[in-house]
Amino acid sequence: MEQDLLLQKYLNGSLTPEETAAFKVRPDYVFNKMLLDDAQVFKASSFSEATDFESLKVKLPLKTTSSSSFIKPMMRYAAIGFLAVASYFLFFYNQATTINTQLAEQTTIQLPDASSVTLNALSSIKYHADNWSDERTLDLKGEAYFKVAKGSTFDVVTEHGVVRVLGTQFSIKQRESYFEVQCFEGKVAVIGLNKKVELLPGRAFRIVAGKSEEFTFNKEEPSWILDRSSFINVPLSEVLAEFERHYLVVFDSKKIDTQILFHGVFVHDSLENALIQITLPLSLTYVISQDNTVILSKRE
Repeated sequence: MEQDLLLQKYLNGSLTPEETAAFKVRPDYVFNKMLLDDAQVFKASSFSEATDFESLKVKLPLKTTSSSSFIKPMMRYAAIGFLAVASYFLFFYNQATTINTQLAEQTTIQLPDASSVTLNALSSIKYHADNWSDERTLDLKGEAYFKVAKGSTFDVVTEHGVVRVLGTQFSIKQRESYFEVQCFEGKVAVIGLNKKVELLPGRAFRIVAGKSEEFTFNKEEPSWILDRSSFINVPLSEVLAEFERHYLVVFDSKKIDTQILFHGVFVHDSLENALIQITLPLSLTYVISQDNTVILSKRE
């Protein structure tokens, strides 16, 4: 009992100089010190905490022997066992859920709070389901449409900043040099670039090539949910990049200006119709080669 008290006070850092001297001459001092030091390393890594002495005793039972040849192998085995258990819990309890979509694919995911996310082609989200009720936060790459259940703050983290909402419907597009947020219901706050922009329904915010702007739109949900992509004065380069995410083609646009602005749509279910929809308004023509390269030219 007295030995347990010394171990408890050692763990709490409350040993007197006399008790420290007595603790260090115990035959199990080296063994206990090594295990306790290992426990502190894992505590610093946010793996687990020994909240009291009794729970620590369950995890690290005391070993006493007068034979140093027995203590040393046991110390090695205990350290290996401790690391194995720590690695197991670290792996299984810190795993994030990741959802990815492929070329021309859409998918809808139900989050733990009944919120839903619809991912557009070549997009991904990552979140932690085990603590979702405490922190509704996810990472987004690509494009997604959110229907958020009412509750605590809901954050979507992107490379351009954080989109924060409280029960709403909105979409986010995060593609390389292009970033866009559209609010369909409720209120959305876009936090980034050293400023905060609040959006109401029918309002949108975007960043194109480092330049930001707000604009209005008139839709009840993203057009890509209905298998067509729509654009409001967007550089043609972004339109072509989105096109390639829905069709197995690559554009050769060396003969045209890809920075001209496009205002229109293209469908996702017909390659020929989609090509006509983006080339005709801009007075362009196209030829499809055998390797599925679409060569764009100015109309003569």
